[in-house]
Amino acid sequence: MAKPTDEVKRRMGALWYYRRRIDSDLDRLEQLRSIAERVTPTISPTPGGAGGGREEAWAGIVDLETEILEDLKEVHGLTEEIRYYIDQLDNYQERLVMEMRYISCMKFEAIADKMNYDIRSVTRLHGSALQKIAQSWRR
Repeated sequence: MAKPTDEVKRRMGALWYYRRRIDSDLDRLEQLRSIAERVTPTISPTPGGAGGGREEAWAGIVDLETEILEDLKEVHGLTEEIRYYIDQLDNYQERLVMEMRYISCMKFEAIADKMNYDIRSVTRLHGSALQKIAQSWRR
């Protein structure tokens, strides 16, 4: 049986997925640009036969840039949604943990380090915040 907090964690965790996907796409974009700049166009007597490698690389770049822009729109929407719920928390420590975890995509160990807390305290604050957010989560 799913816990009330499962949907909240799934939705907030989607931000991590999109950010990692964008990072991966940016790496691919850099590779494609490198290829496009290295490919030397060839002269061909047939119409449309010249520069195929370069044209394909640039077409791939345009397609990938479009995907990245779509993902960035999704990230923006998710960030706004997540911030809305985090901002509803009364406890500033819970807000801080949730912001670092879901907006900054930090691991619990890094959050604990930054806040000078032990991991157990951070996970307790996280769990408490999830419970509170789950109560007001719009479905």
